[in-house]
Parts: sequence; C-alpha cells; structure tokens
Amino acid sequence: MKISVRGSAERRYQAEVAIAHLAIAVQGPERDEVLGRATQAHTLVTEALAELERAGHVATWSADNVRVFAQRLWNPAIESTELTQTARLSVFGEFTDFEVLGRFLESVAGNEDVEVGGIDWNVTPQNRVEYEAEIRHEAVLDAIAKAQAYADAIGAGQVEATHLSDPGMLGSEPPMPRAMMAAMADSRASGGFELVPAEIVVRADVDAHFKAH
Repeated sequence: MKISVRGSAERRYQAEVAIAHLAIAVQGPERDEVLGRATQAHTLVTEALAELERAGHVATWSADNVRVFAQRLWNPAIESTELTQTARLSVFGEFTDFEVLGRFLESVAGNEDVEVGGIDWNVTPQNRVEYEAEIRHEAVLDAIAKAQAYADAIGAGQVEATHLSDPGMLGSEPPMPRAMMAAMADSRASGGFELVPAEIVVRADVDAHFKAH
C-alpha cells in the first residue's frame, strides 16, 4: 500500500542580528547647500557605523543608491512652481548588539536630514544553516509519524519511505515557495528606541511517499 503525506516542523529563535535601514534625504532651493547638508549627514552616519564596526558591534554596513535631482514643486502660497533640489542616499548597517543599535538610532535621528526607515531582524547566516537542517530533520520525522498513523489505522505494518522531496515536487501540485527562506521576521521601527526584537520563525515542509508492509 502507498501512503503520501506532508511533514512539517517549525521553531522560533531569538533574533541575532538587526539590519537598520536609513536614508539621508535633503531638499532645498540651492544645489550646493543641499549637497553640503547631504554630505555632512552622510559623514555623520558613516563615521559612526565605521567606528561601531571597528568595535565589533556592527558586522557590515554600506552607503549607496545616491540620487541627486531637481524637480518643480507647486507652492500654492505664491501660486507658482519652484525648482527644488533633492539629494537622497541609502544606508544600512547590520548590528549584532541591539543596545548599541538603540543608542545609534537615537543619536542619528536627531539630525533632520536622516530618516530611520526600519529594522529587519534575523539570525546569522551560519546559524540559519544549522537551524534549517534541524527543522528539515523534524519535518521528516513528522512525515514518518503521519504515515505510520495512517498505516496503523488500517492495520498495516511498518512504513518505509520511498520518496522525499520539497513541497510540490512529487506530484502535479505547483512547487511552493521555500519556507526556509521565507521565514525571516520583519519588524519596523515605529518611534522610540526601546527595541524589542521579533522572533525568527524557521519552518520546513517535506512531501513523502511511503509503502506499508
């Protein structure tokens, strides 16, 4: 007799790293003034990140996606359009110390040209590999237990696995997105600097065919 089941497993882990997303955004009528303010804000943020990296609190950081452009904005007060200069840069830093992250955000948020976009919580890449291996193992054990329960219900004997796969690969069902990689928790900063990391959910599903003796 053939028995087909889907095994699942899930665990929650404490966040181990936090990726802070920031932007330097400056607007004004004069291009030189806008670029000067953007440069000052950029220096403030990147020098702070570089110092924290040297101290071991930041794993990595980058500042890229620079945009400088001019656009006309409607000003109803004077019933005309004004040419406005804009400079925008994206910055991110991967923190391993969440208390340091809170102090860093508090320090840079005092600058009106710095925007705090949000925080992504995650586990380290090295630990994610280990966690995923553990969860896959548990998902297979869950599939075995389900198949054996079906076999026991009809008076069959011990089950033996014949096929194992990621979801959707044993039949006509379209493959599902890999749950392992979709399990990252996301928590956006929403004011205040008392950070509460989101738990990271790691999940695995496995499709399996068994035969019952």
